[in-house]
Amino acid sequence: MNKTSPNPGAQATVLIVDDSEICLDIAREALEAEGYRVVTSTSPLGVNRLIATERPAVVVVDVTMPALRGDKLVQLVRRHQTEPVHILLHSDRPAIELARYVVESGATDYVEKTPDAEPLVRAIKGLLQGPAKAGR
Repeated sequence: MNKTSPNPGAQATVLIVDDSEICLDIAREALEAEGYRVVTSTSPLGVNRLIATERPAVVVVDVTMPALRGDKLVQLVRRHQTEPVHILLHSDRPAIELARYVVESGATDYVEKTPDAEPLVRAIKGLLQGPAKAGR
């Protein structure tokens, strides 16, 4: 299921892929409050199409999803992307494991899940100050 939350005057579009509706809602609310346009998907299927049509500046990917692990999704996105895009892995997995997934998958960085989305908002703000990664 995909939901688009347009926000006039938004700074950038953020695509969030997470199988948890609760996590999507928390992240969406926090990012929209900062002026971002947020697109969400509960499934990794069709993400390349969403990236092509929505043209997000940042893609946030949950690592632990039933259909496809997040780091594997990042590899697929990197292989098929036509424009540079920041990709953040987002998970409650241990930091050392997330750091390994970043290196192996080609993600830009990771951010640990917390009860609020403040670390995610800070990470996205930081990413948007630098150039995005190109595909392989």
